[in-house]
Amino acid sequence: MPRAPKKCGRTDCTTRTVGHTYCPKHRTTWPQSKGRNVPHRLQTACFRRDQYTCQRCGHHGNPGDGTLHADHTRNRAAGGPNHLDNLETLCTECHKPKTQREAKAGKGL
Repeated sequence: MPRAPKKCGRTDCTTRTVGHTYCPKHRTTWPQSKGRNVPHRLQTACFRRDQYTCQRCGHHGNPGDGTLHADHTRNRAAGGPNHLDNLETLCTECHKPKTQREAKAGKGL
């Protein structure tokens, strides 16, 4: 007996899906990303390409230790694409102030 269609796991999506938690549109995003827009496969590819090293200060992190971020060089709000060419590895200390500057710029402050 086939499974009944269920609502996509994204809270803001009403699309029905069968056999998956997320609809095809949201299936590639990383559910544990806490609102981040970098799919897990791109994040992993970015870290590997940059050898788990912050591109600003040279901090070397370990996979899964939570000290590295795959950051959009040109942020998504400004029209930056979600492609590997637009990502760079940053440590938390470099990522936080960059994100704060971008947020202020986006609010016009």
